[in-house]
Formats: sequence, C-alpha cells, structure tokens
Amino acid sequence: MKLSVVGLGKLGLCTAAYFASKGHKVIGVEKNECLVRQLQQGSCPIRETGLVELLGMSWANFEVTTDLMDAVSRSDITLIIVPTPSRPDGKFSNEYVENVLCGIGQVLGSKADFHVVDVVSTVMPGSCEGVFRPLVEKG
Repeated sequence: MKLSVVGLGKLGLCTAAYFASKGHKVIGVEKNECLVRQLQQGSCPIRETGLVELLGMSWANFEVTTDLMDAVSRSDITLIIVPTPSRPDGKFSNEYVENVLCGIGQVLGSKADFHVVDVVSTVMPGSCEGVFRPLVEKG
C-alpha cells in the first residue's frame, strides 16, 4: 500500500513511521522545511517514546517532502493529520485541513485510480460532508 501522510507533527510522524515500519511505502508531507531537512538527514525532530527506534525501522520505506501534489499523485491513500486549533468560540478551525483538501482536489481530478482521503485531524461534526467533500470535488 502507498500512503501519503500530510502533517508530520507528533501524531503524523508517529503514524507515518508506523506504517513504513510495517513495509508500506509512505510519503510524508510537511510545510516546515526545517523539519523536512531534519527528517531527510535521518534525524528525529520530535521527542516521543520509541519514535527514534520506529524511524530506524522505517527509513527504507519512508520519504519526506514539501510537495503535496507529488505525494498524492504517487499514493493510494492520504491521511490528513494537521493542526485544528480552537477558535475563541470553542469550535475547531478547519483552515489547515481546508488548505490541504484544496490541493488534494486538484490532483485527484487528474488521477485515474481510486484514492482514499482520510481526515484524521479533530474537526467539528458535519465538516466532512458540509465543507470538506465539496472542496475535494471542486478540485
């Protein structure tokens, strides 16, 4: 299975490393170029118990990039694991998720194969059908 994992923070990096350690080809996508460079050099930028060892088992199947479109075009499944900070009204902001979905929608329009998109980030009820799906379909 070929996966792209968008967002290599604490949860995203652990998720990507786990799938890669199990033999799946994983493309990690991250906007933070400094973090990407650290990972490309084989360094673990996040302190999490067992992550260094997990990454050690993952490097052969794990690549890191800032290029969302390329990663989605070369994968079958995309996991979106980006921040959804709380707004003053207590709801989650979908801004980062929406930005990713707009980019994914552009790629999916040109792909012939079926592609699964999974929003792992915490979002408000109704976001997937009411906001996210139209963004991807508009592509």
